[in-house]
Amino acid sequence: LLMVSDYPTLPAITQDHLIGSVDCDTFVDAVRVVGEYASEDPATELQNLTALNLRAEPGSLTLCATDRYVIGRRRVDWTATGEPTEINVPAADVLATIKALTGPTSGDHIEVLWNGSLLGLRSGATTVVTRSLGSEFPNVKHIMTTDEYFATATVFTPDLVAVLRRAASIADDQFAQVDIAVNDDTLTVQTSKSGTGKTTDSITATHSGGPRRLSLSSRRLLTALSIVDHDQVTLAFRAKGHLLTIHPGPTDTDPLKQPERDSIALLMGITGVSAPSAR
Repeated sequence: LLMVSDYPTLPAITQDHLIGSVDCDTFVDAVRVVGEYASEDPATELQNLTALNLRAEPGSLTLCATDRYVIGRRRVDWTATGEPTEINVPAADVLATIKALTGPTSGDHIEVLWNGSLLGLRSGATTVVTRSLGSEFPNVKHIMTTDEYFATATVFTPDLVAVLRRAASIADDQFAQVDIAVNDDTLTVQTSKSGTGKTTDSITATHSGGPRRLSLSSRRLLTALSIVDHDQVTLAFRAKGHLLTIHPGPTDTDPLKQPERDSIALLMGITGVSAPSAR
């Protein structure tokens, strides 16, 4: 037990610091999904990699996190009562405290309060407060945005997860590396560096653009797929480089244009080369 005089002074954050509100279930789900993309190493020199980035703008609240290899982003509807704001908070802290906002005393909406150094989340009779991070969040917008993709492949999410888990169980290298190739309405997943054997699985895909192959960590790709809340997922390849973009659901009218999606993930590949042409 503590003497009253020894009890710490609680942070001062009041209704005057209200910057907006968001649907409770939607926000909690977004935090649980996107927060997992942040680095879990508190000793990292890049403290901003442990952050959950919140960007409040008129009409939308965007949550983003990255561990350097995978970037996850989700946008939710938002009722703003303050100026556009960007806040970085430790993802681990928010993931730990968000559970308190889903109890029997919580309400339908979460009010977000911000006093410049502390973030408050209030729902019903419950308020949780967490510190902010002083370091800037990495500028990921220019990495995640592209005018046009070289190729896209839309597949059923459970089918892709199944073949990736099979490959990850056999691959014994550091990254559980697999080659992902798309060509002629087929997506092929093949283990590429395994001393215990190789697997090759193909699934049907709705393919647009040219043939493409990318080497990825199957474990990281499985993690990236957690952003997907749809029974289909679109894998989007660029003409060069090692980046794979993941969009929930099928593509829009123009399959090679980057669609407007509330959720998106970006995965850094190991190597990237063009797949051989079909014969």
